[in-house]
Amino acid sequence: MKFVVKSFILLLLSLPVFAKVTLRFKASVYTTAHSLADVIDVTGKMQSCEINKIRLGGKAIPGEVITKDKIIQLFHHQPECKHLDILWLGKSSIPVKSLERSSSAELIKMAKEKLSISLQKKYKRFELKAINTPRPGEHQAMSYQARFIDKPSAIVCVWLESGQEVRQVWFKVKAWCDQWVAKRALTAKSKIKKKDFVLEERECIHIKDGFNRLPKNKQLKQKISEGSILSIKNIEPLALVRRGDIVKIRVKEGAIALDTQGVALSDGTLYQKIKIKNPLSNQTFSGIVTAIRKVEVSE
Repeated sequence: MKFVVKSFILLLLSLPVFAKVTLRFKASVYTTAHSLADVIDVTGKMQSCEINKIRLGGKAIPGEVITKDKIIQLFHHQPECKHLDILWLGKSSIPVKSLERSSSAELIKMAKEKLSISLQKKYKRFELKAINTPRPGEHQAMSYQARFIDKPSAIVCVWLESGQEVRQVWFKVKAWCDQWVAKRALTAKSKIKKKDFVLEERECIHIKDGFNRLPKNKQLKQKISEGSILSIKNIEPLALVRRGDIVKIRVKEGAIALDTQGVALSDGTLYQKIKIKNPLSNQTFSGIVTAIRKVEVSE
């Protein structure tokens, strides 16, 4: 009896093991199909059976109908795929479709539309001029996906991608937006006031540091001429104390505070340390700016 059981176990172990896989046609098959990987979707462990290496046996022809019987037959002709236990799902045949074609003009129009959607959010108005002519495209029925570097630039490339197909369309970009412009020449250290600036439409594709709103509590770092655009690089925090100002000085020592006056020896913004001179004793000391023409000194 033991011999019979042992023989039966050895027989079971010697039988081939069939891996279960599920096959179905892809949503669409095109003339670019070369292997089973271009035609079917597989669920399950394929082990040593590689469908991307199983060729269709010829070029796919538009209108040709590929059947599930042909697919299964191709599997059975591959020694490494014979162990598969195949379950077929879905339709039993599928026609081969031709690739869609897009002219150069259609590709430019498509790229321009995609880029315009992004630019409309940033600029008051803009102009796009294609500066290259892409090769006509052949692609599957799916639409092209567009990508580009979304940063201000006078030259922008739009990549149109559909499967393995990629086309580049280059554009020259001009754009205009409202900028704060000086009504008159202004000196350095002038406080930024609305009465001195006006919003004007200016070409701004190269302006990376302009303002949508006029900044508050700021002053000019350097002088600007009439018609100049206000930019981040030309502003700084507003000085609450100016050189030569008579300032109120509060001297604090513990719980005791003494108020006096002095002369500021430099400009100072909020919480900035500056030098102050006592005009009576000619002594110079440091203090922290706390408000307009106010400094605090701690002993």
